[in-house]
Amino acid sequence: MDHLSNYAKFNEIDTFIFDCDGVLWNVESQVINHANEFVKMLVAAGKRVFLITNNSARTRRHLLEKSHKLGFDVVEENIVSTAWLTAAYFKDVLNHKGKIYLLGGEGLEKEFQMKGLDYIGPGEASYGDIAAGHAGYLSLKLDPEVNAVVVGFDPYINYTKNVLAMSYLNDPSCLFVATNTDLVFPSDGPIKIPGTGSIVSFIAASAGREPTVVGKPSSSPKEILEAVHGKFDCERTMMVGDRLDTDILFGRNCGFKTLLVLTGAHGIADVEERAKKEETKSMVPDFYIESVGHMRDLLKN
Repeated sequence: MDHLSNYAKFNEIDTFIFDCDGVLWNVESQVINHANEFVKMLVAAGKRVFLITNNSARTRRHLLEKSHKLGFDVVEENIVSTAWLTAAYFKDVLNHKGKIYLLGGEGLEKEFQMKGLDYIGPGEASYGDIAAGHAGYLSLKLDPEVNAVVVGFDPYINYTKNVLAMSYLNDPSCLFVATNTDLVFPSDGPIKIPGTGSIVSFIAASAGREPTVVGKPSSSPKEILEAVHGKFDCERTMMVGDRLDTDILFGRNCGFKTLLVLTGAHGIADVEERAKKEETKSMVPDFYIESVGHMRDLLKN
Protein backbone atom coordinates (compact mmCIF):
# COMPACT_ATOMS: atom_id res chain seq x y z
CA MET A 1 0.00 0.00 0.00
CA ASP A 2 1.32 3.41 -1.00
CA HIS A 3 0.23 6.99 -0.44
CA LEU A 4 -1.94 8.21 -3.32
CA SER A 5 0.42 11.13 -3.96
CA ASN A 6 2.96 8.60 -5.26
CA TYR A 7 0.58 7.26 -7.94
CA ALA A 8 1.80 8.79 -11.18
CA LYS A 9 -1.29 7.73 -13.16
CA PHE A 10 -3.88 9.27 -10.81
CA ASN A 11 -5.07 11.77 -13.42
CA GLU A 12 -5.72 8.90 -15.86
CA ILE A 13 -8.48 7.56 -13.60
CA ASP A 14 -11.73 8.36 -15.39
CA THR A 15 -14.27 6.69 -13.09
CA PHE A 16 -14.49 7.25 -9.31
CA ILE A 17 -16.78 5.20 -7.06
CA PHE A 18 -17.20 6.65 -3.57
CA ASP A 19 -18.66 5.05 -0.50
CA CYS A 20 -20.71 7.63 1.41
CA ASP A 21 -20.67 7.29 5.22
CA GLY A 22 -17.20 7.90 6.60
CA VAL A 23 -15.91 9.00 3.19
CA LEU A 24 -18.02 11.89 1.88
CA TRP A 25 -19.97 12.65 5.05
CA ASN A 26 -19.99 11.48 8.68
CA VAL A 27 -22.74 9.90 10.80
CA GLU A 28 -24.03 13.39 11.63
CA SER A 29 -24.44 14.04 7.87
CA GLN A 30 -21.68 16.65 7.81
CA VAL A 31 -19.40 16.89 4.77
CA ILE A 32 -15.91 15.59 5.50
CA ASN A 33 -13.07 17.99 4.61
CA HIS A 34 -14.44 19.58 1.42
CA ALA A 35 -15.30 16.23 -0.19
CA ASN A 36 -18.14 17.94 -2.07
CA GLU A 37 -15.65 20.30 -3.70
CA PHE A 38 -13.54 17.43 -4.99
CA VAL A 39 -16.59 15.66 -6.45
CA LYS A 40 -17.54 18.93 -8.16
CA MET A 41 -14.04 19.10 -9.64
CA LEU A 42 -14.37 15.55 -10.99
CA VAL A 43 -17.71 16.29 -12.64
CA ALA A 44 -16.33 19.49 -14.18
CA ALA A 45 -13.34 17.53 -15.50
CA GLY A 46 -15.66 15.06 -17.27
CA LYS A 47 -14.92 12.17 -14.94
CA ARG A 48 -17.58 9.52 -14.29
CA VAL A 49 -18.69 9.54 -10.64
CA PHE A 50 -20.81 7.13 -8.59
CA LEU A 51 -21.83 7.39 -4.94
CA ILE A 52 -22.47 3.89 -3.62
CA THR A 53 -24.07 2.77 -0.36
CA ASN A 54 -25.17 -0.57 1.05
CA ASN A 55 -28.15 1.17 2.66
CA SER A 56 -31.36 -0.35 1.26
CA ALA A 57 -33.70 1.72 3.43
CA ARG A 58 -33.65 4.77 1.12
CA THR A 59 -34.40 5.36 -2.55
CA ARG A 60 -31.91 6.94 -4.93
CA ARG A 61 -34.07 10.06 -5.00
CA HIS A 62 -33.88 10.41 -1.21
CA LEU A 63 -30.09 10.00 -1.30
CA LEU A 64 -29.91 12.49 -4.17
CA GLU A 65 -31.77 15.07 -2.07
CA LYS A 66 -29.33 14.49 0.80
CA SER A 67 -26.36 14.82 -1.56
CA HIS A 68 -27.67 18.10 -2.95
CA LYS A 69 -28.24 19.52 0.55
CA LEU A 70 -24.60 18.72 1.33
CA GLY A 71 -23.37 20.40 -1.85
CA PHE A 72 -22.55 17.39 -4.03
CA ASP A 73 -22.94 18.13 -7.73
CA VAL A 74 -24.52 14.83 -8.80
CA VAL A 75 -27.62 13.55 -10.59
CA GLU A 76 -29.77 10.52 -9.84
CA GLU A 77 -27.77 8.30 -12.22
CA ASN A 78 -24.70 8.93 -10.01
CA ILE A 79 -26.42 7.40 -6.95
CA VAL A 80 -26.08 3.65 -6.35
CA SER A 81 -28.04 2.27 -3.39
CA THR A 82 -28.67 -1.41 -2.76
CA ALA A 83 -32.41 -0.74 -3.01
CA TRP A 84 -31.91 0.44 -6.60
CA LEU A 85 -29.27 -2.22 -7.33
CA THR A 86 -31.65 -4.99 -6.28
CA ALA A 87 -34.50 -3.64 -8.39
CA ALA A 88 -32.14 -3.15 -11.36
CA TYR A 89 -30.79 -6.69 -10.91
CA PHE A 90 -34.26 -8.18 -11.28
CA LYS A 91 -35.39 -5.84 -14.07
CA ASP A 92 -32.28 -5.08 -16.15
CA VAL A 93 -30.13 -8.15 -15.56
CA LEU A 94 -32.57 -11.02 -15.01
CA ASN A 95 -35.62 -9.54 -16.80
CA HIS A 96 -37.48 -11.33 -14.04
CA LYS A 97 -40.99 -12.67 -14.60
CA GLY A 98 -43.07 -13.64 -11.59
CA LYS A 99 -43.77 -12.35 -8.12
CA ILE A 100 -41.17 -11.50 -5.48
CA TYR A 101 -41.59 -11.99 -1.73
CA LEU A 102 -39.98 -8.81 -0.43
CA LEU A 103 -38.62 -8.34 3.07
CA GLY A 104 -37.64 -4.69 3.13
CA GLY A 105 -38.57 -1.13 3.93
CA GLU A 106 -39.95 1.84 2.07
CA GLY A 107 -36.84 2.50 -0.03
CA LEU A 108 -36.69 -1.01 -1.43
CA GLU A 109 -40.43 -1.09 -2.08
CA LYS A 110 -40.40 2.23 -3.96
CA GLU A 111 -37.46 1.17 -6.15
CA PHE A 112 -39.34 -2.03 -7.01
CA GLN A 113 -42.41 0.04 -7.89
CA MET A 114 -40.38 2.35 -10.13
CA LYS A 115 -39.01 -0.68 -12.00
CA GLY A 116 -42.50 -2.13 -12.39
CA LEU A 117 -41.71 -5.31 -10.46
CA ASP A 118 -44.46 -7.50 -8.99
CA TYR A 119 -44.01 -8.16 -5.27
CA ILE A 120 -45.71 -8.90 -1.96
CA GLY A 121 -44.61 -8.79 1.65
CA PRO A 122 -43.36 -5.43 2.95
CA GLY A 123 -44.90 -3.60 5.88
CA GLU A 124 -46.43 -4.51 9.22
CA ALA A 125 -49.02 -6.97 7.90
CA SER A 126 -49.56 -10.05 10.07
CA TYR A 127 -50.34 -13.40 8.55
CA GLY A 128 -52.39 -16.34 9.78
CA ASP A 129 -53.69 -17.14 13.25
CA ILE A 130 -50.46 -16.59 15.18
CA ALA A 131 -52.24 -17.07 18.52
CA ALA A 132 -52.93 -20.65 17.50
CA GLY A 133 -49.21 -21.42 17.76
CA HIS A 134 -47.78 -24.15 15.54
CA ALA A 135 -51.14 -24.84 13.94
CA GLY A 136 -51.48 -21.15 13.15
CA TYR A 137 -48.25 -21.13 11.16
CA LEU A 138 -49.37 -24.25 9.29
CA SER A 139 -52.49 -22.33 8.24
CA LEU A 140 -50.46 -19.73 6.37
CA LYS A 141 -51.06 -19.57 2.61
CA LEU A 142 -48.30 -19.34 0.02
CA ASP A 143 -48.71 -17.33 -3.16
CA PRO A 144 -48.08 -19.78 -6.03
CA GLU A 145 -46.77 -16.94 -8.25
CA VAL A 146 -43.82 -16.17 -5.95
CA ASN A 147 -40.54 -17.39 -7.43
CA ALA A 148 -38.04 -15.16 -5.62
CA VAL A 149 -37.31 -13.95 -2.10
CA VAL A 150 -35.49 -10.66 -1.48
CA VAL A 151 -34.12 -9.70 1.93
CA GLY A 152 -33.24 -6.10 2.72
CA PHE A 153 -33.49 -4.00 5.85
CA ASP A 154 -36.97 -4.74 7.21
CA PRO A 155 -37.87 -2.94 10.47
CA TYR A 156 -40.93 -5.19 10.73
CA ILE A 157 -39.13 -8.52 10.44
CA ASN A 158 -40.82 -11.20 12.52
CA TYR A 159 -41.11 -14.95 12.89
CA THR A 160 -44.09 -15.19 10.52
CA LYS A 161 -42.15 -13.52 7.71
CA ASN A 162 -39.34 -15.99 8.32
CA VAL A 163 -41.79 -18.90 8.07
CA LEU A 164 -43.04 -17.62 4.72
CA ALA A 165 -39.57 -16.85 3.34
CA MET A 166 -38.30 -20.26 4.42
CA SER A 167 -41.31 -21.95 2.85
CA TYR A 168 -40.84 -20.19 -0.50
CA LEU A 169 -37.12 -20.97 -0.44
CA ASN A 170 -37.85 -24.64 0.16
CA ASP A 171 -38.35 -24.72 -3.61
CA PRO A 172 -34.79 -24.86 -5.01
CA SER A 173 -35.89 -22.94 -8.13
CA CYS A 174 -36.93 -19.95 -5.99
CA LEU A 175 -34.32 -17.18 -6.23
CA PHE A 176 -32.78 -15.95 -2.97
CA VAL A 177 -31.33 -12.43 -3.11
CA ALA A 178 -30.00 -10.14 -0.35
CA THR A 179 -29.33 -6.42 -0.65
CA ASN A 180 -26.22 -6.66 1.56
CA THR A 181 -24.79 -8.48 4.55
CA ASP A 182 -23.62 -5.57 6.74
CA LEU A 183 -24.16 -6.76 10.32
CA VAL A 184 -24.46 -3.33 11.98
CA PHE A 185 -25.28 0.24 11.01
CA PRO A 186 -22.63 2.93 11.59
CA SER A 187 -23.38 4.64 14.91
CA ASP A 188 -21.69 6.49 17.75
CA GLY A 189 -22.51 5.96 21.40
CA PRO A 190 -23.59 2.91 23.41
CA ILE A 191 -26.61 1.92 21.29
CA LYS A 192 -25.78 -0.42 18.40
CA ILE A 193 -28.25 -1.06 15.59
CA PRO A 194 -28.32 -4.47 13.83
CA GLY A 195 -27.96 -4.19 10.08
CA THR A 196 -29.43 -6.08 7.15
CA GLY A 197 -26.88 -8.87 7.55
CA SER A 198 -28.49 -9.94 10.82
CA ILE A 199 -31.83 -10.39 9.01
CA VAL A 200 -30.18 -12.19 6.08
CA SER A 201 -28.48 -14.59 8.51
CA PHE A 202 -31.85 -15.25 10.18
CA ILE A 203 -33.49 -16.20 6.87
CA ALA A 204 -30.47 -18.06 5.45
CA ALA A 205 -30.02 -20.21 8.56
CA SER A 206 -33.69 -21.18 8.47
CA ALA A 207 -33.75 -21.91 4.75
CA GLY A 208 -30.39 -23.67 4.68
CA ARG A 209 -29.40 -21.58 1.66
CA GLU A 210 -27.05 -18.70 0.95
CA PRO A 211 -28.31 -15.73 -1.08
CA THR A 212 -26.94 -13.89 -4.06
CA VAL A 213 -25.74 -10.59 -2.57
CA VAL A 214 -26.08 -7.47 -4.72
CA GLY A 215 -24.24 -5.07 -2.41
CA LYS A 216 -20.58 -4.65 -1.48
CA PRO A 217 -18.24 -6.50 -1.19
CA SER A 218 -19.60 -8.74 -3.96
CA SER A 219 -18.85 -7.77 -7.56
CA SER A 220 -22.59 -7.62 -8.32
CA PRO A 221 -22.77 -3.78 -8.28
CA LYS A 222 -20.21 -3.68 -11.09
CA GLU A 223 -22.17 -6.18 -13.19
CA ILE A 224 -25.47 -4.38 -12.59
CA LEU A 225 -24.00 -0.94 -13.32
CA GLU A 226 -22.45 -2.26 -16.53
CA ALA A 227 -25.85 -3.58 -17.62
CA VAL A 228 -27.27 -0.06 -17.20
CA HIS A 229 -24.32 2.29 -17.94
CA GLY A 230 -21.88 0.27 -20.02
CA LYS A 231 -18.52 -1.38 -19.32
CA PHE A 232 -15.91 -0.15 -16.86
CA ASP A 233 -12.25 0.16 -17.74
CA CYS A 234 -11.02 -1.45 -14.52
CA GLU A 235 -7.51 -0.04 -14.82
CA ARG A 236 -8.97 3.47 -14.93
CA THR A 237 -11.59 2.99 -12.21
CA MET A 238 -10.96 3.73 -8.53
CA MET A 239 -13.04 2.61 -5.54
CA VAL A 240 -12.73 5.04 -2.63
CA GLY A 241 -13.85 3.82 0.79
CA ASP A 242 -13.23 3.71 4.53
CA ARG A 243 -13.99 0.04 5.22
CA LEU A 244 -11.58 -2.73 4.28
CA ASP A 245 -14.13 -5.56 4.48
CA THR A 246 -16.73 -3.94 2.23
CA ASP A 247 -15.39 -1.02 0.16
CA ILE A 248 -11.83 -2.16 -0.48
CA LEU A 249 -12.75 -5.81 -0.86
CA PHE A 250 -15.46 -4.79 -3.34
CA GLY A 251 -12.94 -2.83 -5.38
CA ARG A 252 -10.48 -5.70 -5.35
CA ASN A 253 -13.21 -8.19 -6.34
CA CYS A 254 -14.01 -5.99 -9.34
CA GLY A 255 -10.38 -5.44 -10.39
CA PHE A 256 -10.54 -1.68 -9.66
CA LYS A 257 -7.82 0.47 -8.16
CA THR A 258 -8.58 0.83 -4.45
CA LEU A 259 -8.11 3.82 -2.14
CA LEU A 260 -8.60 3.87 1.63
CA VAL A 261 -9.46 7.24 3.19
CA LEU A 262 -8.55 7.64 6.85
CA THR A 263 -11.75 9.41 7.89
CA GLY A 264 -13.95 6.46 8.77
CA ALA A 265 -13.97 2.93 10.08
CA HIS A 266 -10.45 1.66 9.31
CA GLY A 267 -6.92 3.05 9.43
CA ILE A 268 -3.31 2.14 8.75
CA ALA A 269 -3.09 -0.24 11.73
CA ASP A 270 -6.10 -2.18 10.39
CA VAL A 271 -4.43 -2.51 6.99
CA GLU A 272 -1.23 -3.77 8.57
CA GLU A 273 -3.21 -6.36 10.53
CA ARG A 274 -5.05 -7.59 7.40
CA ALA A 275 -1.77 -7.78 5.47
CA LYS A 276 -0.38 -10.34 7.94
CA LYS A 277 -3.03 -12.98 7.16
CA GLU A 278 -3.44 -14.75 3.85
CA GLU A 279 -7.23 -14.86 4.19
CA THR A 280 -7.50 -11.07 4.59
CA LYS A 281 -4.81 -9.84 2.19
CA SER A 282 -7.52 -9.15 -0.38
CA MET A 283 -8.71 -6.33 1.91
CA VAL A 284 -5.44 -4.42 1.59
CA PRO A 285 -5.90 -1.34 -0.65
CA ASP A 286 -3.55 -0.15 -3.36
CA PHE A 287 -3.37 3.35 -1.89
CA TYR A 288 -4.39 5.45 1.08
CA ILE A 289 -4.93 9.16 1.69
CA GLU A 290 -5.94 11.28 4.66
CA SER A 291 -9.33 12.30 3.23
CA VAL A 292 -11.20 12.86 -0.03
CA GLY A 293 -10.47 16.57 0.39
CA HIS A 294 -6.75 15.84 0.16
CA MET A 295 -7.33 14.51 -3.36
CA ARG A 296 -8.07 18.01 -4.68
CA ASP A 297 -4.44 19.04 -4.93
CA LEU A 298 -3.53 15.81 -6.72
CA LEU A 299 -6.16 16.41 -9.38
CA LYS A 300 -5.01 20.02 -9.82
CA ASN A 301 -1.42 18.91 -10.24
